[in-house]
Amino acid sequence: MSAARLLNEILSLPPEERRALMRQVLASLSDATPDAPESASIEEAWYAEIQDRRRRLDAGEMTLIPWEEVRAELLADER
Repeated sequence: MSAARLLNEILSLPPEERRALMRQVLASLSDATPDAPESASIEEAWYAEIQDRRRRLDAGEMTLIPWEEVRAELLADER
């Protein structure tokens, strides 16, 4: 099954089922140990990512793009 087809099937699920699936997929990518809660590891990973992005922003290594521009680009790609 292609990734695009799988994504379409996932997006057709009700929101709560998509959330549960997302948690399972994220947990499979985390380095959680059997005795550590998966959500804690995921939260730690998100926190580290946010801190890294903040550091890169402060250092001028990246810039933010307004949502309106990103949205317009995404909608243009769908056509």
